Amino acid sequence: MKIRRNIILTILLTVFCLSVIGCSDNSKDPGWDWDDDDDIPTVFELKKGVNVASWLSTPKYDGEQRAAFFTENNVKQLKELGFDHIRLPIDEQVLWNENGNKVRAYAFDLLHNAISWCDKNGMKIIVDMHITRNHRFTNTENDLFTKSDEPTKFVKLWEDLSSELSKYSNELLAYEILNEPVSENPENWNRVLNLVIPAIRAKEKERALIVGVCTSNFAVKYSSLRLPSTENILMTYHVYAPYLLTAYGQEDTTGGRTDIPISYPGQLVPDDYISELPDKWQSTGRQIFNKEALRPFVKEGIDRAKELGLPVFVGEFGTLYTVPAESRANWYRDVIALFNEYETGYTSWDYKGAGYSIVDKDNVVAYPDIVNILTGK
Repeated sequence: MKIRRNIILTILLTVFCLSVIGCSDNSKDPGWDWDDDDDIPTVFELKKGVNVASWLSTPKYDGEQRAAFFTENNVKQLKELGFDHIRLPIDEQVLWNENGNKVRAYAFDLLHNAISWCDKNGMKIIVDMHITRNHRFTNTENDLFTKSDEPTKFVKLWEDLSSELSKYSNELLAYEILNEPVSENPENWNRVLNLVIPAIRAKEKERALIVGVCTSNFAVKYSSLRLPSTENILMTYHVYAPYLLTAYGQEDTTGGRTDIPISYPGQLVPDDYISELPDKWQSTGRQIFNKEALRPFVKEGIDRAKELGLPVFVGEFGTLYTVPAESRANWYRDVIALFNEYETGYTSWDYKGAGYSIVDKDNVVAYPDIVNILTGK
């Protein structure tokens, strides 16, 4: 009996030790298991969303046509399709005149409408400062970072917007400070953040703020991002890789041509057609892309957010309608699979009015397969 009891005790002790070792194992799967990161707070939960472009940023229409372009029925449609939020790009030139006065008709009135429609229909909304008079994401450098008086103007712009929108619930609305900041020196962006974040916090302590990563010389400088604080802040980044595929048919990829074969997954462009590409894209055309080749483009931003202790979401991603339908659907399927693997929310580009849109001018879903992939149906 004594021997049997000792054997039983030995077995129990062994099981206990193995369980302790298992609990202390710090190894991780390739994906980011949010459940194991209790120090990463849930600030403003975002799952599946759509950008609403061509309305208050680079608008397609003016006056009543602009008002009719996006209405509460569109918000209802997005909700019914399975999306939970919209990202609404806005331009300074649309909402403020050159004297800094707010434009109400067909500008701020529409902004307030959009927020109210989202509130009424159970959707969240991000107001994204997309283009300002001192910053445009298509520039290689911007006055915001090179002229000494421009950061103060940018701060005042946000103070004005915060005063206008502070009445809305923190659970409904978040602010994205600037779309795709671009500077030759990424420290310039950090310097501006050190001014604008405290200015907004002085007015709205609990508002969720969204911060993107600076792009310098066409490279995203993830490791350079620093913040004055991390409270109630989310990090965001965009995924358009490989750009030769996602922007196929544009002047800056194929020279505007859509007769060059391209496909995904696999080698993007057949060997026989590589010479037809502009010189700068020929090496990319020879590359093989699949889900695993896309993984680094998704994971790098997630890794940086984790290092900073921030929640993260992908604010833009998508392909032009010029991409062959099967390859387009395959790309969306793989990208969404990666987002889901890393438990990362996302906002596709975009809803209506541009080459990436999911509905046509009559609000009819133009690409149901892609919508089903985006919504997980």
